[in-house]
Amino acid sequence: MVFRPAQHRALTSVEDAVCGSDERLAALFALFSRLYAGEQMPTWERIRVRRPRLLGAVLAPLLIALGRLAVALLQAAGWLAARSCHAAGTACRRIQLAMAGASEPRPRRLTPGPSGQ
Repeated sequence: MVFRPAQHRALTSVEDAVCGSDERLAALFALFSRLYAGEQMPTWERIRVRRPRLLGAVLAPLLIALGRLAVALLQAAGWLAARSCHAAGTACRRIQLAMAGASEPRPRRLTPGPSGQ
């Protein structure tokens, strides 16, 4: 079997630990290694490597970009609406109050002061 260097190092360290801990186990391991040196691993013992799905790898960044674009457009629309309301003045304020369900505040009635003037 062919292993990547990191896998080979990990297996070698496990082998060294096992061989150093029990002499009988080390002898059995050496016998097993000699007997099955040229054999392939049985198919039922192989682990399939799953590659990331292309759809998820492409779709996630695309959805994030679309979300950011939507937020930017909504912010721009709010800025434009605020700017146009500022230019339109009280007519726009009346529309905003009507949409909110409130009535326009009535102007205050001037009442004479305590001196009766």
